Amino acid sequence: MINDLMIQPELMLTLTYTDDVSHDPETWQRHLDNLRRTISRKFPQSWWVWRVEPQEQTGKPHYHLVGSLGDTMSSDDFWHWLHPHWCRIIGVDPKNAQFSTRVKAITTDMEKLSRYMTKHEDSNDYHGFGPAWEKLTNRWGIHGRNHAPVSPVGEYEASPETVAEAKELILGSIETQMNALREKLSDTTATNSRKDIHKMKQSISDKQALKNKITHLQDWFGILDADHVEAIREYLEGRKKAGLL
Repeated sequence: MINDLMIQPELMLTLTYTDDVSHDPETWQRHLDNLRRTISRKFPQSWWVWRVEPQEQTGKPHYHLVGSLGDTMSSDDFWHWLHPHWCRIIGVDPKNAQFSTRVKAITTDMEKLSRYMTKHEDSNDYHGFGPAWEKLTNRWGIHGRNHAPVSPVGEYEASPETVAEAKELILGSIETQMNALREKLSDTTATNSRKDIHKMKQSISDKQALKNKITHLQDWFGILDADHVEAIREYLEGRKKAGLL
């Protein structure tokens, strides 16, 4: 999505929680949805690309959003508007949670911004942060898509059979990654640290868990990373050019 933007986003928002944050990822998503509606009412032309990840030390969720208000309000003025609304949504006193929100004008170039917002991750990155992160499905998304200045992309009307084939493509890709890890694991020697070996084993386990989710979830597309989304788009584009869609 970031790579398809025709102009650079103006703002980056960071939304964090206090220590008594819920361990239910559906609650986190509900908070974000409530904020989206609040922002949209005030700034109807706004749009945002968001992602959620755990804080490194605590595992508490925090959101990053990049986008634009569709308004000339400064980043400082927007923070003063945003902060009490986010605190109200998550149920904390704004005076006691000054660091729950941050608004920063974007000055970095699009390439760096894209690398950060679309960096690859799997559930191994969340190992040790608790079961809530294992239940999390959507880790990124877009609000106000109709207002986002994106370049034209292809539209596809895919049959159930084609969707099933696309799913198998992704499952096969993950299996290939798992096999590469298994081969690497079989070649480990005494010089490999136990930490590295454990990490490889955990990564294999997490990729298997991801395969299971993709196999059984109805909304499996929402849990894919950017590389797999792009692989599906290339697959569908090839089918379209071949007249098979």
